[in-house]
Amino acid sequence: MDTEYLRTLSDQELAIELAKGNIDRRTLAQVRPDPMARKKVIQLSQNVDLDAENRKAQYEEERRWKYAKESDDADELLAFIEDYPTSTHVGEARRIVNNLKNLTRNRAFAARELAIEIGDFQRNKRLTDEQVENGIKNAIIRRLNNKQITKDDFLNLLKEDNNLINAHTVNTLIQENIIDPSDLSDIGIDDRFIYKLTKNTTPQNYNGEYRPLRKIDWSSTEVYFWGVPSSGKSCAIGAILSAAFSGTMTKSIEPNTASQGYGYMNHLKDVFRQGNIISLVAGTAKTSFYEMGFTLIDNERKRHRITLIDMAGELMQCLYKKDADESQLTDADKEMLETLNSVLVSNRTKSRKMHFFVIEYGVEDREGQVSQDTYLRGAMNYLRSLKIFNNDTDAIFIMISKADKAKTNDIGEFGRYIQSHYKGFFKDLCQICEDYEINGKKLESLAFSLGNVCFQNYCLFDPRSAELVVRTLLDRTPVERSIWGKIFSN
Repeated sequence: MDTEYLRTLSDQELAIELAKGNIDRRTLAQVRPDPMARKKVIQLSQNVDLDAENRKAQYEEERRWKYAKESDDADELLAFIEDYPTSTHVGEARRIVNNLKNLTRNRAFAARELAIEIGDFQRNKRLTDEQVENGIKNAIIRRLNNKQITKDDFLNLLKEDNNLINAHTVNTLIQENIIDPSDLSDIGIDDRFIYKLTKNTTPQNYNGEYRPLRKIDWSSTEVYFWGVPSSGKSCAIGAILSAAFSGTMTKSIEPNTASQGYGYMNHLKDVFRQGNIISLVAGTAKTSFYEMGFTLIDNERKRHRITLIDMAGELMQCLYKKDADESQLTDADKEMLETLNSVLVSNRTKSRKMHFFVIEYGVEDREGQVSQDTYLRGAMNYLRSLKIFNNDTDAIFIMISKADKAKTNDIGEFGRYIQSHYKGFFKDLCQICEDYEINGKKLESLAFSLGNVCFQNYCLFDPRSAELVVRTLLDRTPVERSIWGKIFSN
C-alpha cells in the first residue's frame, strides 16, 4: 500500500491492515516512526477480530456494489472496480459500463436525430405554424417517453443552440412540465431571456394600414432589400433604421412622412433598443412591399436622401417559379410581380440604386427539394431579364444575416461559406457587377448580426452591425447640395 495513504489512517485502521497482513512492520515503521506510536498499533493489531473485520469489509463491498449498480453511472462503476479489483462483481461491472457507453452513444445519436427532425419541421413550408410547433413538441415528448433521450440530453441540445426552438414551443414544454425555467438557467441562458419567456412576450406584429406600392415618388438613393421568407431581412432593416435614428452616426435625421411605409418604418425602428432584451418583429404580410424614406444629415452637415425598400420575402419564391415555370402562379404571386414590375420597370425612377441580397447563415437547405443556391439563381435569372441592374445601380451586396450563429468574427469564414453553399448565385451576382460596372466590377459581402438572439424570438440588441451598414450608406450615397434638392454625387 502507498505510504502516503497509510499515514492518513487512524491507529485502529493501521492495526487492522497489520493484522490482515496487508502491511508489515517495516512499512509500519515508515508510517509511524515514533516507537511508542508503533507499539500502540502493534498492540491493537493483536486484538483485531479478523473474522469480524472480513465480514465488515465484505458488507462494505456489497453495499458499494449495490449503490454502483443501481446508479447506472459509469463513473461509479469504474470507481468500484478500482477500489475492489479482486471482487467477484468486477466482470458484471465491466459489462454494465460497456452497455452504458453504448446507451450514451445511442442517446447522443437520438439527440442528433431529434435536432434534425426539428429542423425538418421548421423548413416544411406545407405546414402551418401550429402544425410545425405541435410536430416539434410531439417529437421531443415521444423521444423522452421512449427513453431514447433524457431531459438532460434535450437541454444539452438547447444549450448548444439557444435558437433550436422558438419561445412559444419552449413555453409549451414548460406548461406541460417537460422542463422548468430553472433548467434553462442551469444551462446558462440569460435570466432576462427567461423573464421574457415566462411573460409570454410574443413577436411584434405591424398592424398599421397597408397601401399598395406602385412607384417611388421621392427623389433619393433607393436601397432594395431582397431575401427569402425568414431570412431576417425585415429585422435587419429595423436594426439599420434604429441605428440611423439613434443619432450616434449622424447629426440628425429627417423622416419622409409621405413615404408609403412611414408607419412601418416607425414600427421597425422603435422595436430595436440598444442594451434591451427585445421581442423581434414578426414576418410581414406575404405580398407587402414597404418604402421608407429619410434624410441622413452627417457630421459635416451633408444631406443624404435615402429610401429603404423592404421587398416581400415570398417574392423570391415567386420569381423562382416564374423563371422555372414549375407551377401556376397564384393570385398573390401575380400581385407581387405586378408590384415589382411597377416599381422597378414601368414606373422606374432615375434615382441611384443599391441592392442587398439577404441570406441567413446556416439554412442553405431551407427549401428542401432544391438547393437554395439553385432557388436564388432562378430568382436572379428573372430579375436579370427585367434589366433592373442596368445603368443606375451603384452597389450590390450579399448580406449574411444571423452571422452570430457562425461563432466567429473571421470574415474569411463567411467568404468560404458563400463559396461552399451559394457558389452559383455568388458568380451570377459577380457577373452582373462586371457587366454593369457595379462596385468597381466587384461584388461586396458583409456579415450582419442583431446581437444575442434566444428562442428565435428574443434579442439582446447590439447595434454594431447596423451601424456599419449606416456608415456604408453615408459613404456610398450622393449628397444633396442645391437649394432645389437636386442630388449630386460626392
